[in-house]
Amino acid sequence: MDVQRVTINGRDFSLSPDQDLDALKAAVVSAVRSGGDFVTFLRHDCEPVSELATASSAIRFYAVMPFEPVSGTWDLFDAFEHNEL
Repeated sequence: MDVQRVTINGRDFSLSPDQDLDALKAAVVSAVRSGGDFVTFLRHDCEPVSELATASSAIRFYAVMPFEPVSGTWDLFDAFEHNEL
């Protein structure tokens, strides 16, 4: 499952899976159209965050794949020797 993220004026946040993304986008649009307002959303740890959204705000919504650790070991010298770099 992808992790939803939002960047507001250079500040990057991972959103809670409980965050309604469509409602958040609508709140941002409403805030911008009204001349600016604070928009509150839930971070990945379910803590609320309020950010000011205005017409000059740079806001980007996107999804990323969650990090999955690689199993096994990896040796830099072996990779170099086998031209895997």
